[in-house]
Amino acid sequence: MEGRRFVGIDLGKRHYEACVLHAGEKILRWSGSTSAEGREELAKKLEAGDVVGLEAGTLSLVVARRLLQVERVRVLVLNAAKLAVIYSSMRKTDKEDALKIARVLQNTAEECLPVVRLPSEREEEARRLSNHQIFLNRQRTQVINQIHALCVENGLSEITKKDLKTESGRAEVLEQMTRIYREMAENHCCVLATIEARLSLVKERVLQALLERNDEAEILMSIPGVGPMAALAYLGFVGTEARFDNPAQVSYYVGMVPRVEMSGTSVHRMGHITKQGSPALRRALVQAAWAAVRSPLGTNFRTVYNRIAERRGKRIAIVAVARHMLELMYTLSVKHELYRFCTQEERLKKLRFYKLGSLGTVGFLT
Repeated sequence: MEGRRFVGIDLGKRHYEACVLHAGEKILRWSGSTSAEGREELAKKLEAGDVVGLEAGTLSLVVARRLLQVERVRVLVLNAAKLAVIYSSMRKTDKEDALKIARVLQNTAEECLPVVRLPSEREEEARRLSNHQIFLNRQRTQVINQIHALCVENGLSEITKKDLKTESGRAEVLEQMTRIYREMAENHCCVLATIEARLSLVKERVLQALLERNDEAEILMSIPGVGPMAALAYLGFVGTEARFDNPAQVSYYVGMVPRVEMSGTSVHRMGHITKQGSPALRRALVQAAWAAVRSPLGTNFRTVYNRIAERRGKRIAIVAVARHMLELMYTLSVKHELYRFCTQEERLKKLRFYKLGSLGTVGFLT
């Protein structure tokens, strides 16, 4: 890579610092705004053959996509947590971090760098939808808890949170409340109605996104327990490209494998899962695993769950089922096959339930 310029960029919310290393030449430093105009100015400073590195963060995707449009410029988004020279540094300033990134690019082979793969626009949309649905669900749960707390304070201890999950149920509860408690609960109900309306729109967009990816979605939805959210989260965070060699690599990427402490050939301890991947995908997988275990069609998943639950408990068992489901999703996607233990009739019934009936019309899968 002799003769190339190595550009390290440290991104802030509104400002960036860049450091340019070129063999035999003085270190160059750039700085500027991360706005659209600032990104354009940064792109104009790059030259053909430049290798650019920046930390993964809030703005890294937007900046990287703009810089990739510059002809013959290599852009690498790096996982800073895996760059010891930055993550464990005693001196952390924007200028210092930019210089360290540039030196890492200059002195390290690309295959040894912790490069973060840039998602496609489809994958990015799926990730945003998955994360936003989780955010809205958490908000909804929080408001329901607040209404339930008001019920208890008002002496209505027989009211359960389940009674507050529907609009009609909340209306009945409000009739029983008195004075300020009712007024405060009504305010919470207005907020809750807005959240539920937004949640309904997001769910519709999820279904639309799955319909746009007909064949992949049909394969994933053929697995018991896998609903629209789990299918879309998988497509967003794992994708269908052949970038993994085996299912175990997918589990490692998502953070569903346990930490292992070894010395020589002896395993001293098997810890909790690493959780290094997407929390949204892991959450969707665990929810799908519970649904599969409780489903009449989930015999194979229940077998795995019961075997492990007897020895390790329910929480560890359901995570093991979620990992098993993840690896099955990967295997079926690679082989382009439907789940063999789900009949066509059962699969179509499930798709109709989720208003995805048109997924069952793909001829080469049936």
